[in-house]
Amino acid sequence: MAAALGHAAPEQVDDVEAAYVASGSMVPDFAGDAREHGERLLARIGNSPSDRQRAALAHIAIDRAIHGSDRGSVLEVANAYFGVGALAGDLFDERPTWPLLIGALLFVDELERAIEICDAAVATCHGQDATFRAAANYCRA
Repeated sequence: MAAALGHAAPEQVDDVEAAYVASGSMVPDFAGDAREHGERLLARIGNSPSDRQRAALAHIAIDRAIHGSDRGSVLEVANAYFGVGALAGDLFDERPTWPLLIGALLFVDELERAIEICDAAVATCHGQDATFRAAANYCRA
């Protein structure tokens, strides 16, 4: 993918790849390729993923959980997503992906970690639009 983007900055390449992982994982014909790109992206993401990278991580987590990956593998992605407690950018996104991460954690019986992220979402939503507060509380429930 980097070759196709020419001389783009590494962050731009990561953002394009993250968008491909998030969207491609939902299309059966692209899911395998998106999974491979996701694994490479996961290896490069540091402690502060961008919002697009977090979206890709959520798709990687749910993909791993659905396809029977072990708990540690799903937690690795959850920690990359939420390791620094960052949720705000994804929380108020038009198409938030953090609920996918919650679903992945539930698949591997990581209820405490799921509640921790939901609590952060509820706290972040304090004083925000009622729709966001309701969504965060719904996921926590």
